[in-house]
Parts: sequence; C-alpha cells; structure tokens
Amino acid sequence: MENDKKKLIIVGSSLSKYTGFSYVASSFLKRFHTTGEYDITYCTLNGDTSDSKYFGIWGDKFVEDFKNLRQYDIQVHDEKVFNQFDKVVEYIRPDIVLIVADIWTCESIILSQYRSSFMLVMYTTIEVPVYPEYAMFPTFFDSNLRKPIKNLFKKCDLVIPVTNMGKIALEKIDVIENVCANIYNGLDIDKRFPIRKTKKEAFGDSVSNDDFMFMSVSENSDRKILDRTLYTFKRFLETVKDKKKFKLYLHSNFNELRGGTDLVSLIINNNLRENVLLSSHFLENKFMTTDQLYERYAASDCYLALTGGEGFGYGIAESLMHKVPVVYIDYGGYVEFMKDFGFSAKVQTYLNAKNIDVKWGLVDIEDAVKKMQYVVNNPGRVQEKVEAGFKWACNNLDWNFIFNKLKNTIENKYKNFEKSKILLKQII
Repeated sequence: MENDKKKLIIVGSSLSKYTGFSYVASSFLKRFHTTGEYDITYCTLNGDTSDSKYFGIWGDKFVEDFKNLRQYDIQVHDEKVFNQFDKVVEYIRPDIVLIVADIWTCESIILSQYRSSFMLVMYTTIEVPVYPEYAMFPTFFDSNLRKPIKNLFKKCDLVIPVTNMGKIALEKIDVIENVCANIYNGLDIDKRFPIRKTKKEAFGDSVSNDDFMFMSVSENSDRKILDRTLYTFKRFLETVKDKKKFKLYLHSNFNELRGGTDLVSLIINNNLRENVLLSSHFLENKFMTTDQLYERYAASDCYLALTGGEGFGYGIAESLMHKVPVVYIDYGGYVEFMKDFGFSAKVQTYLNAKNIDVKWGLVDIEDAVKKMQYVVNNPGRVQEKVEAGFKWACNNLDWNFIFNKLKNTIENKYKNFEKSKILLKQII
C-alpha cells in the first residue's frame, strides 16, 4: 500500500545536465522507484531546475514515470529557494534523506530545525587522500566564510564514502563513528557498445578511421586542470612522426565559465586545431545522451585521466566498461582499483585548490607521455590489462550490484534509527 512506503528525499544536482553527481542521483532515483517500496521526492541543490524531458538516460518508461515526480528547488546559489528545505520537510515528512553532493553545500539540510525527524545519509566523494576540516563557502543559509566540514559530516546519521581512500581521509579528520565501508559509484554495464562504430561515424569527418584517438571527459573547472591534459598531448605530438594521425577528443563544457582555462584559445595558441576535437553539443547547448557519449568511448583508443583529483573518476570507469586503456595520474580515489588495469603517470608537483586547503596533483608530463607511447606501441600487452579491467568493472561496478549494496546499508541503519521523541507534527 502507498502508506506503507518509506518517504525518501534525494538531494543532488540538476538532473537536466549530465554530470557525475546528477548521473549518480538519477541512477539512485530510478532504482529506488523501481523497488516500489519508496515514496520519492527530489530536491535540486545545484544547477538548473530538474526537467524530466532530459531523462534520456532512463529510457522512455522512466521519462513517463517521472513527469509527475515531486521536485523542489533548494539551489545553493539562489537566495529565494535555498532556505526552503524545511518547508519541504514540513510537507513531505521524510523518513530518510539521501544527499549526493559536496558536504559544504548542504548546511540547510544538515542543520535543519527538523533534523531529528529523519535519518540523514551522506553519499560522498573525497577527491584527495588528505581532506581539510574547513572549506571557504559562504551561503545564504550561513554567511560565515569558513565552513566546518568535519562537524557537518559528524551530524549525519550515516556517511557512505565512495572509495576506501575517502574513508581513510575522513578518519584522518576524526569522522569515524558514523562512516561505513565504501560503496563505489555504479555503471550501466548493459548500455555499453560491444560493437564499435567507426571513428568517422562517432567523431565526424575531421577524423580518419585509422587515426589513433585519445579521449578525455571533464568539466572545465580548476580541479580538472585541463590545460595540463592539453600540454601533455602537445608534448606527445612532438615525439611522433605522423602528427596528423593522432587526435584528442576533449569532452568538456569549453563555452561555460566554471573556473577552468580558456580551452579554445589554448588550443589555437598551441597549434592544436588539427588534432583536438571539441563537442559541438556544448557550443549549441544541446543535450548529449548517454548512448552518444558511449559511442565515442567505444571508438577511442586510449583515455587520458590527468586531472588534479577525483573522488571516483567516471571517465576512467566508463573506459574500463568499453575496454579502452587508461593513462592516469597516480592521485585520486580511482587509484585503488586502477593499479592493476591502467597505466599510471607520476605526480610532478601539487597545486593548492581555491577556497579549500586541499592539493590538486599536477601530472609529470614526460612520464605521462611515456605511458601514452607504451599504449600506442604495445597493443597486445595493453589488451591484457584492458580485458582484466573490463571483467572487474562488470563484477564490481554494475549499478544493480552497487544499488543493492547501498540499499541494504541504508535499510540496516534505518532499522536501528530512532526518531525524535518529539513528533514532527507537534513542532510544525
């Protein structure tokens, strides 16, 4: 019966854009809905208002299901709606609230006046092995510049780190008692493309089918340090005879101001226009479906993961799923599962992040180039690692396996969860 369903609020990024956070949140939403055990509400914390017409990653059935999905805007940068979470709680009266976001954006939820009336679960990515206790992030909920990350984590009933590296980083700042074993992000294994399109079909007429395609998927933010990827690719081109044969497809929002560099100018000024491809989807503000993106993975020859730090690394995991070899910087949450399946490049030095005392890793360009050359020149040996990585991803990252693990973890915790002695209806 409808009244027997647990009331679940999922909080995350806008479902109208394909980001790691939105993909994870929508994947949880889809699967909690499919169980028939939950009455679900979605709160958009970051980005545009979520729009069901963009739910192409779910398929037509779920687009229809979620046309009537209860959704509320509580965007962190919108003064009109950011403090509305308590009103959502008053109306929904949730049993469980599941957050898929950065901790410092979640004060209005964690510090809600009704906090004791629901179980709060934080599913969190930690990008680096050493995490700070504070972040500089003023909000409309609290104008104080420095946010106590440690204290916010401790106020959650359950913290689920995505990687074991993240769990250890939390332990280092004394967030221990409410933290469980890590649960990785998941993959839609069944959506991979076992039959590859030709490179021309996947990338367009500017590419030849015998070109060697590198690929990288990243938001153009300061953490991603995409200039380092471009400089590494430029240095690689300097080591090969037939430069026109090698291309880099950089899947990034190059036309949005997200804290990264001017990628277009960087490409032009370094004479990379014939070798670097950018997606016209971003320029035309069109939505790229999962199928379209996966077609490009499947048509690539090597993935470059050279960012400053990753809490999981979806580009890496999706490359494993498509049997694409990965050259990665030896720094971030994915290292714990990639050491046997990829080709690691050393960290040359570190860069302090903006507004938070963490260090982003800067890849050693020469070492990365050597690993790229190895992938190009040793296809047989490379394929052995690729096949092993694919099998590991299928066994450990399939969404059905990941979701069941997460659902069981949350439900086991909920069994022991005691609501406040003061009923919500008595304090509204």
